[in-house]
Amino acid sequence: MKNINYRASPNKSLGNAGIQGSERNLEKIRRVAQEHRLAHQYFVGDLVMIKNIDTTPGFSKKHIPKFKGPYKIKKSLSNDRYVITDVEGFQVTQIPFDSVHESKNMKPWIKI
Repeated sequence: MKNINYRASPNKSLGNAGIQGSERNLEKIRRVAQEHRLAHQYFVGDLVMIKNIDTTPGFSKKHIPKFKGPYKIKKSLSNDRYVITDVEGFQVTQIPFDSVHESKNMKPWIKI
């Protein structure tokens, strides 16, 4: 009976195919990373809408709007975060709204 070496590299018989395959994988990883959606840049004074995260028990989330607004950007922070405040004349509650939000949870307010 012949000795079979099961630990032999499968790429030895293919020559440089293993190296070419890893290069193709790296190219694919780079392409996907470049296609990744970049965060939207907002500036102080821009009007935005924020994602509505309402956790009221007993109320169907199917019927609440996905975004609420308009809100005004008061200050820009690091890591795509912004300080959001109420717009004058659009304050809904008695307590003024002042909060920090990420750009992934906001979208621009559309002006018509």
